[in-house]
Amino acid sequence: MVFSGVRGEPGDDQGVSVKNLSADGLQVRTIRIVGEHAATFTLTDLPTLPRYIAPDKSIDFRVAFAPTPGAAVGVHRATLQIVLGHNDELGPLVDISALVTVGKAGEQEPPLHDVVHALGYLIEVGGSQLVLGTEAAQKGEEIAAPLFRSIKPGNIALDPVARFSADGAMPYGHYRADATGKLTETQLGILAATESQRLNPGFEDGEGSISFDPGPGPFGLYISLPTHTTYTEDLRNPVRPATKVKRRKKNAAPSFDGTVSHATRVFPLKSRNGTPIENAYLVTFEEGVNGDYQDAVFVLWNVIPVTSP
Repeated sequence: MVFSGVRGEPGDDQGVSVKNLSADGLQVRTIRIVGEHAATFTLTDLPTLPRYIAPDKSIDFRVAFAPTPGAAVGVHRATLQIVLGHNDELGPLVDISALVTVGKAGEQEPPLHDVVHALGYLIEVGGSQLVLGTEAAQKGEEIAAPLFRSIKPGNIALDPVARFSADGAMPYGHYRADATGKLTETQLGILAATESQRLNPGFEDGEGSISFDPGPGPFGLYISLPTHTTYTEDLRNPVRPATKVKRRKKNAAPSFDGTVSHATRVFPLKSRNGTPIENAYLVTFEEGVNGDYQDAVFVLWNVIPVTSP
């Protein structure tokens, strides 16, 4: 379970269902959250315990993310434990993580390092600071991947896993170029205007596609903004010098209106223990010039990188 939000502000909650898959009755004695940051989360709508669950039946409750005003900024982790039977046996454990931020926009946004670790990936992105720099030189475990190709015919998956950018709807999708260089863009979804500062952002009107067939040949990814479209290929990104614009929120650092050519950084995906996840990549976008690369973050599955068309 993954959460995100500003400390001291109301957080999200997520539902949990505990189902008895055995042929016998199952006693649930206790449900609890343990770990260093257990206090960051609370259990709600818990049934009276202990309770027996008949075969193929379930009990439901919710886990709420509730960071206090004094909560430490960064990644918080805990474990949901379900204690079963008279011998207090532990059932399957559920990892819980949350990204606690100090505010929204500007320098109050979380660094890509924290975004990635809260999502449960162990990837070296080039530093733990907010600004990584916009030069084309690769950072951390970044690889050259301006384009991709599916590893077999059929659908692949593209999951939007984070967005920390300016307010507003954000269309995104994939594209390919013909022999003349003309682009054909295929929109997959629109990230919701109201979810511009969170992990696992939702879609505008609740609709979007994470599965698509790119067809044969190489393809790239893009995000659309009111002023420009940003592509995974550097050569397609318009470059404009940065100028200061209004602060988006009180006490927030000023944002900058401009673009850079190296607007994406791509990293091979790794699990929480550092194990490589085959044919999966983290694709991070920079929408402006400050170089934080967490304006839009996607996980792309079942592809290989292509360095040239």
